[in-house]
Amino acid sequence: MEFKIRYLRGFSLIEVVATVALLGMVAVPFLNIFLSGNKMSGESKEDLVAINLAREKIEQITLTIFENLEEDYYIFRDIYKDTIHQEFKDADENRAKFYEVYSDVWTEERKENFPRVYNRFISILENRGPIRTYNSYSDFFNDFRRYTVVEDYNSDKKSVSIKKITVYVFNLKTEKEYKLSTLITDYK
Repeated sequence: MEFKIRYLRGFSLIEVVATVALLGMVAVPFLNIFLSGNKMSGESKEDLVAINLAREKIEQITLTIFENLEEDYYIFRDIYKDTIHQEFKDADENRAKFYEVYSDVWTEERKENFPRVYNRFISILENRGPIRTYNSYSDFFNDFRRYTVVEDYNSDKKSVSIKKITVYVFNLKTEKEYKLSTLITDYK
C-alpha cells in the first residue's frame, strides 16, 4: 500500500499583502463616501431643525393680533433687568447686545442655568396673547437661538398697513444663521 502525500498550495506573504493592499485601495474611497454622507446627513438634520424653528415662530406670529406685533427686543428686554449673569449685562438697554444673547428657545438645561430670566420670560409671555402656555424644548435644542424682528414695511402711506416679520435662528455649534421672513397685513 502506497501513501501519496498531497501538498496543498497556500498563499505566500506577498500575495496576502498585495490582496490586503488592493482591498484597502477599494475600501477607503467607499468608507470616505459613507463618512461624508453621514456627516452631511447630520448637518441636514440641524438645518431642518433650524428651519422648522423659524417656521414654528412664523406660525405663532400669524395668530397674533396685528396691532400687537412687536419685535422681541421691545417685548422681552425686561427679562435681563438687574440680572446677576455677566453675559446678560446691558442686554435690556442695548438692542444689539440683546440679540447677541436672547433666545425664546428654552430647554431644561437653560431653565436650570437661568431660572430668574426664564421666570421673567414666562411672566411676560403669559400676559401677551394668544399663546398662554409655553412648552420648553428638549436639550437637543441647546445649540439653537431664535429671535424675531418686526419692521413696518409700508413704502407709501396706503390704507393697508404691512409689517415684515423676520425670524432669525442661529446654530451655535455650526455658527450658521438662518433667516425666514414673511409679510403680514392688517387687511380684513
